[in-house]
Amino acid sequence: MTITKILAVFSDHHRRNPLIWEYFEEFALEIADSGREYYSAQAVYNRIRWHVDIEVDKDVDFRMKSGHIAYYSRMFHVVHPEYDGFFRTSHLSATATNFMGEEMEADETEILAMLKNIYETGGTRIVAENDCI
Repeated sequence: MTITKILAVFSDHHRRNPLIWEYFEEFALEIADSGREYYSAQAVYNRIRWHVDIEVDKDVDFRMKSGHIAYYSRMFHVVHPEYDGFFRTSHLSATATNFMGEEMEADETEILAMLKNIYETGGTRIVAENDCI
């Protein structure tokens, strides 16, 4: 699967589940503002699961895909550049599909640009600065 397709799935999930980002951002800022130099994005994600399942409403059908943790953590870095590196991430390099349907390499910078667009549009549009998709 190309990064374009992966981010399209992430974008759709983000659009349909805005509370995940709201809680991710809230809890990540809480721990970042406590003075920690770095933290686990997976721990933040699991806190969201606990919060929704136990503290909010255990009967709510709240789907969270663990495969999206990497994209939420990167989106956090894009939205809050003052905390860049707060979540330790592995370098991403993947294949993307450009506007002509041709596959091309997408580097970390292009993926972050796509995530910025997902954030800014609420998941309704994914376009990299160089039209990677």
